[in-house]
Amino acid sequence: MALSFEPVVRPSFVDLCAEEEALCRRIRAEYLEMPGLTLTLPQAARLFSIDMTRCGRLLDALVASGFLVARGKTSQAQGKTPQLRWARSPETGA
Repeated sequence: MALSFEPVVRPSFVDLCAEEEALCRRIRAEYLEMPGLTLTLPQAARLFSIDMTRCGRLLDALVASGFLVARGKTSQAQGKTPQLRWARSPETGA
């Protein structure tokens, strides 16, 4: 039995509705206002007051646009799986 895998499709701004585009602008503004801001998905969802599924999709769109970078962190001492954190991309300037 052969397994088939569907390719992961990253959202882009073109794929977002007008409401989500407005949320992306708001998220961008928060990151621009607070240099060095790095958030986990639960932290971002709480800060931006949106559910985690939608927040993850918006953060992925901002990564695809080059505005944010997603970094994995792992705690060796606690043996936890890596947890993604989103931060502003260095290429977006100061």
